[in-house]
Amino acid sequence: MLERGLVIEDRLLTLADLGLPILSVVGTVDEIAATPGVRAIRQAAARVEVFELALTAGHFGLVVGSRAASTTSPTVAEWVRWRAGLGKQPGLVETIPDETALAPAQDVGGRLGYTWSWRPRWVRGRSDPFSAGRVARSAVRELTAEAASQLPRLVRLEHVQPRTRISSA
Repeated sequence: MLERGLVIEDRLLTLADLGLPILSVVGTVDEIAATPGVRAIRQAAARVEVFELALTAGHFGLVVGSRAASTTSPTVAEWVRWRAGLGKQPGLVETIPDETALAPAQDVGGRLGYTWSWRPRWVRGRSDPFSAGRVARSAVRELTAEAASQLPRLVRLEHVQPRTRISSA
């Protein structure tokens, strides 16, 4: 979308064509859609207000992780109600002004801290030289299982072509 747009029924749609406010959900430790790339939406959709919901989560964690049901989805729903005039602006949602649109992603220390916090509690207190290897293997197994569960979706996305019909449901 940031580079070329999306073709829907033989019509090219770009972010510059949008006329309604946008809520951008940013995973501050997302390695697939890094924060600066997501925030670039501010320049691409310059005619509309752009809001941001920034959460300490990875790409899949935003929509299927433990915080998705408790934070992401309810906050998005609250934002929609607010934009419809049925509530107040959610506390976690901020307007993205032009000058912060390309702010750097979370620092490496923050990413390492987030990764380190994934370890089971019983491993955190250990200091033996083999615990780092166990933690790494455990993290790889966990990430592999998560990725494997998402493969069917990724395969379907890979087959989307310009004439593919897409449902909003």
